[in-house]
Amino acid sequence: MLNDLKNKRAKKSIHLRQYNERRVLQTLRRFGPSTKAEISRELNLTNAAMGSIVNSLEESKLVYFGEKIYEGGRGQPATMIHLNGSGVFSIGIQIDRSKIETILIDFDGNMTSRLKHEMVLPKPEEALDIVVKDLNSILELLDDNKKEKLAGIGIAIPFSLDSWTEVLNLPKDTFSLWKDFNFGKELEKKVNIPVYSENDGTSAAISALYFGVGKDINDFLYLYIGAAIGGGLVLNGEIVKGENNNAADVGSMPVPPSKLNSAKKPNSMFDIMLNRASINVLKKHLKHNGVEVDSKLALENIIMSNNLYFTQWLEDCVEALTHLIWTTTTLLDISTIVISSPVDGGFVDILKRKLDFSLSANAPESCIVPNVIKAKFASNAASIGAASLPIFYSFSPSTEILTNGV
Repeated sequence: MLNDLKNKRAKKSIHLRQYNERRVLQTLRRFGPSTKAEISRELNLTNAAMGSIVNSLEESKLVYFGEKIYEGGRGQPATMIHLNGSGVFSIGIQIDRSKIETILIDFDGNMTSRLKHEMVLPKPEEALDIVVKDLNSILELLDDNKKEKLAGIGIAIPFSLDSWTEVLNLPKDTFSLWKDFNFGKELEKKVNIPVYSENDGTSAAISALYFGVGKDINDFLYLYIGAAIGGGLVLNGEIVKGENNNAADVGSMPVPPSKLNSAKKPNSMFDIMLNRASINVLKKHLKHNGVEVDSKLALENIIMSNNLYFTQWLEDCVEALTHLIWTTTTLLDISTIVISSPVDGGFVDILKRKLDFSLSANAPESCIVPNVIKAKFASNAASIGAASLPIFYSFSPSTEILTNGV
């Protein structure tokens, strides 16, 4: 009994130490280089505890001691503590319905290598072969020292990848094979490196939480407008997954039917967001009106030219997003929306301006208009989100550490 009690106390002490180490790393990520005294005051840690934690992090090459500064008065100068960007590396793989992308990032979130395939997603085994080949190419770029610092592999993959094939005009026979295929598990068998997997919306939200607006904001809804539309939800500085691991499934949210001449009439009184606010719906509307789009660049040129049919779709999209955002923000009492898209050509900036106006014009009485922010990584959000997963789950100060020791 006594030994059990001692073991529990020892484990609790270890978990608390891990939690505080991660809090120190998060503080440096949020505020930049800081002194021990500044971090101690921010986290309410004793000088002794702070000194031990920083020394441990320095030994692990996660931080380094930089320049000395005089804080005023007499005594020894204080040393600035910096995050070590080369202390950790992580690989991210984005599996999308229309592309496969593999990247390498460092501890600061900087992309240092990238391999990309713009294509309709093939059968799972074929996609696995492509990814393994790309992974090996990236691993060859790392020396032994950097390989030792590899946190793992993250995968961003849409939830229910086999769904919406008719809506998105995709080959059902191919995508049905993805239903019961555990890509992360199969990849881990091939490469023998830890693999973390999340849906694309959650992954993109994690990139914002860890490297973007999450440095300053603890509550936000993340919207990723790609071939489909995905979302992620952050509350109290932690990602929300939900009972079925699919929180913020914004693509399935009921909204009023579209008014576009290309829109198919829904079977019920409501349509879903996927049919109102996704890039595939935009392509469908353009094609319906005689405008063919055969590449991402062609689509971006259409956006930059302010094409009539793009404008029609944009108005319809903004109307649906306004409905979604006001529903979400009033329900959860959050005031920040982060948006990103793999499509460039100024698309996110245009969408943000339209949303700002629409949200203000349609604000319920006494409600604060939510702030719409363009994601830091914008067109690379999902792939960097994937690469963020191993770093996030290894170094983020989740309160689960205190109870589960993870």
